[in-house]
Amino acid sequence: MLIYSLIVSSVGVFLLAVAPGPVMLAACWVTATLACQGVQTCVNVLVLNNPRGSAFLSTVQAFRFFGISATPAVLIPVFGYSVAGAFLLPAVVVLVTLGIYGAAKARGTV
Repeated sequence: MLIYSLIVSSVGVFLLAVAPGPVMLAACWVTATLACQGVQTCVNVLVLNNPRGSAFLSTVQAFRFFGISATPAVLIPVFGYSVAGAFLLPAVVVLVTLGIYGAAKARGTV
């Protein structure tokens, strides 16, 4: 479920950059937001299912807030250069990371 949520959220964010109108923009935004909540829930479940997972959940949540606070510092310069690029960059980074993960899993190194 985590992988599917990451793919759907990436596609939703990617499509935000090319949405032709407000209805499509809203649909992409809703899709990306719901999928991101799915990612957060899956990560929390994965952490809690591990031994002593409840002790690490606050650390996982802290990294989430770190990512939220670091995002403007990374994306504002990109946004100044290209509005679409500010949406495409995070989507591409997640999809590339998923590709690397898939390749590592296929080799059995993960």
